[in-house]
Amino acid sequence: TSIGTSHMEMLGSRKGVAKAKGELLEALPADGVGILWAEDDYFDDLRVLCPRVRTFGMSGDADCRVTGYRAINWTTSTARLTLNGQSWDVTLPSIGRHQALNAAAALLAAVEAGVEPSAAARALENAVMPEMRLEAIQANNGTILLDSYNASPDSTVAAIKTLAEAPCTGRRLAVLGEMKELGDAEEAGHRTVGKALSESTIDLALITGGAANWIYDEARERGFPEDRMISLDRLDLERVKTFISEMRSGDALLIKGSRALELESALPKEVRR
Repeated sequence: TSIGTSHMEMLGSRKGVAKAKGELLEALPADGVGILWAEDDYFDDLRVLCPRVRTFGMSGDADCRVTGYRAINWTTSTARLTLNGQSWDVTLPSIGRHQALNAAAALLAAVEAGVEPSAAARALENAVMPEMRLEAIQANNGTILLDSYNASPDSTVAAIKTLAEAPCTGRRLAVLGEMKELGDAEEAGHRTVGKALSESTIDLALITGGAANWIYDEARERGFPEDRMISLDRLDLERVKTFISEMRSGDALLIKGSRALELESALPKEVRR
């Protein structure tokens, strides 16, 4: 639902991503409607491709707005969504402000498809989230946030911010892996994540090497303490397993990396599928 940095290796730039996603809008029928994120950098380029446009976002200009958000625990959040002068407080089976935006997009799309707004808002509570996308798993007396389905700079920064949102009685930990398919944006993308790490409340991060070393370099250059980072020269799943096993009671640990790394294979056997 946004023009991000995924697949830039094949598409060359965010402009290329916008062009490819714009093909979906160009395929709309004459009576179709494009549901667009109002704050997207490429909003003006995308809106002209749609027969009609409805928007979601957090700004006052959006048709369906997120006007409130709060993480309850690692699996649940609440959001207030406002559409056509009506507001609904909905419970979402996931956390992250980006998920509240997705909920606003879903509500708007459902209403455009003919669903009664209150019914659409209630239905959000029963959404089934896909596996390995900020999936909360109880293990080692703490919570593992498994987000290893894939990774881009945008989704990794969002995951780092989400790690800070829910109540946590222990440490906030992270395993940050390499992000693939970034092409010429590989260094810049990893440094973007390093900046987010430097601004975060993460107590200890394991950075798994390869291009992810730029995450370490950027965070260190921005003053993030070196004793709160462990940097590996290459992906070492055994070291990741050890890191996970050293969780303490009440800790929350984010696992984030591209699909090719298969970081979920480092999970304890008793919780691995």
